[in-house]
Amino acid sequence: GDNTGNWEHLRGSLQMVLCDGLTGMVYSGADVGGFFESPDQKLLSRWYNVAAWTYPFFRVHCHHLSNRREIYTLTGEYFNLAHDAILERYQLLPYWYTLSRISNLTGAPIVRPVWWHFSDNSYIDTDDVVLIGDSLFVAPFLGEEDKDMTIKFPQSFRGNSGSEKVRWVDYRSLKEVVSEEIVVPFTDGKTPVYIRGGSIIPSKTRIRKSSPLMFWDPFKLTIALDSAEKADGELYVDDGETFDFVKLNGYIHKRFTFEVTNDSNDNKIAKLIATDALEKTEDSVFGKNYDVIIEQLKITGLKNRPKSIFIPKANNQSEEKELTFDYDSESGTVTVHRTQLPVRDNFEILFNF
Repeated sequence: GDNTGNWEHLRGSLQMVLCDGLTGMVYSGADVGGFFESPDQKLLSRWYNVAAWTYPFFRVHCHHLSNRREIYTLTGEYFNLAHDAILERYQLLPYWYTLSRISNLTGAPIVRPVWWHFSDNSYIDTDDVVLIGDSLFVAPFLGEEDKDMTIKFPQSFRGNSGSEKVRWVDYRSLKEVVSEEIVVPFTDGKTPVYIRGGSIIPSKTRIRKSSPLMFWDPFKLTIALDSAEKADGELYVDDGETFDFVKLNGYIHKRFTFEVTNDSNDNKIAKLIATDALEKTEDSVFGKNYDVIIEQLKITGLKNRPKSIFIPKANNQSEEKELTFDYDSESGTVTVHRTQLPVRDNFEILFNF
C-alpha cells in the first residue's frame, strides 16, 4: 500500500505480511523502498534483503515524485547485497511456488509466524523472524543501527513424533548450527536464513534474465536431514499461465522422502523416494510434456559417507545406473551429480554405506 520509505515502515512491513497471511490474504508485500519519500542507499538495499526473503508479493513501486527504487540505482556494496538477495529469491521460486499451491489447497499462509509450527512459548509475540513454509527460518536485520544479532532457534517442532532436538543448518554453507543460540555477524545486512533439519527444498540455480526463461531449467534438491537422518518435502509445477491445473490435471506435484534404514542383510542403506503427492485419475498432457530433470542433490546431515549411490533398474532404467558424488567432510555434505531423473516420474535412489 501507500507506505513510506523509512525504517519504521520497513519493520512494520514484516508484521503486515504475517497478519495478512493469517487472515487469508497470503499474497502480500509492501512496496520495496516504500511508496512515498526517497530512501537512501542503505535503507533501499536493506529493504531488498528483507523483502526478497519475507514477501510473497515482491515488487518495486513508488510515487511519481519519489526517487526510483530499481536495483540499478544502487552502487557498490549496496548494489551487491541487493543483487544477491534477488538472485536467491529467483533460485527459490520452485519452493515459493510449491508453497503457493499448498496455500491454495489448504489456506495455510506462505510466510508464517514461528508459533505456527513451533510451540516454544518465547515465540508467541515474536514478529521480527518468520518461517517460509515449515522449512526455512528467516531472521532479517530490520533496524538502521543493527549490528550483530543474537538468534535463538526454536526447538519444539509440532511435526515431530518424539522430543528429539531440532537440527538447524545454515542455508548458504549447509553447516550445522551447533548451539540453540548464536550471535550472527551483521555482514552489511545480508539476511540470515536457516533450514530446519528434516526438510527437502527444491530450487533452480541457473541465472536467467526472467523467471519464464527458467521454466525448462533443471531442478536441484537440497536435503537437510534431521537427527534421525530423515527428511521430506514437496515440489509443485504447472504451466504458470492457465487454469489447466484445475480443469485438466495440468500439474506435477511430487513428494520426496529420504530415510536411512537397514536392508534384508542388516546393512545400512538410505533411500530417496519420489511419489505423487496427490492422486490423479490420469496423466495430463502437461505432465507428459514437461521433461525437466532433477540434476543435482545436496544432502547434509548424513552420519557416514556413502560408499555408492545408484538408481535401480525399476526407475525406467534399462540397467542400474551408478551416480557420481562428492563429499565435503567439513560440512558433512554429499553432492550427487547428474541424476538426470525427470521430475514427472516416480523414482528411487539408493545409498549404500
